[in-house]
Amino acid sequence: MKTLGKFVLFVVSLVISAWALNRWILKDWNLVWIVLLSIFFHEFAHWFVLKIYGFNPSIVFIPLLGGGTIVDQTKLTFGQNATVAFAGPVANLILFFFGCIMYLYHVTYAIQFVSLNIGLVFINLFPILILDGARLFDAIVDSLDMKRARSFALFVSVSTFVESGVMAFFGKYNFYFVFIGLGIILRAARWTPLSQFSEKAMSQREAKIFAFAYIVIFVFSFVISEILPPFI
Repeated sequence: MKTLGKFVLFVVSLVISAWALNRWILKDWNLVWIVLLSIFFHEFAHWFVLKIYGFNPSIVFIPLLGGGTIVDQTKLTFGQNATVAFAGPVANLILFFFGCIMYLYHVTYAIQFVSLNIGLVFINLFPILILDGARLFDAIVDSLDMKRARSFALFVSVSTFVESGVMAFFGKYNFYFVFIGLGIILRAARWTPLSQFSEKAMSQREAKIFAFAYIVIFVFSFVISEILPPFI
């Protein structure tokens, strides 16, 4: 896709997303721009890392669902895939800490900014569907040795199920999160390291670093998101 075409797609998708968010969900333009800014920085982090790796990605907003960074993922190594996937949640984590500083200075909408970004960190690390967590999870378990991969997959699956149950029990989110957690457990139980010896796999050291960072940030974002009030 040529540069002009990418720019037009970005602008059109941004405008439609802004209109849809204000029309059907938020009904507050200040909150709309907070959401779009947070999503943009998330996707820009993916885009930036991909550019460093020599790819030519494009960013697009998906009305009412978020955003996406378009690139041929089959050309990425596991390490590159993990780095690209992790970049988005890390960008939101940085915005979260920035929002905490804004809150200390009583900036308007700071608490919504903080709640949204820590929520985006947590949700995006769920190892399901097309979320960043799924790509990161797969890159890690397909690079670790069998024993560590099984342990990591079990820990993430069980902790996600427990976290989902806590959210549902305290009424912060709907009970469908429990079924998401159960689905993750079943997914991990069926996992087979087909790519264990792929030339695209990370080294054991890289995989363990990513696994540790994933667990720490996933648990941290869950705890903080439970303490803070919902975004809306």
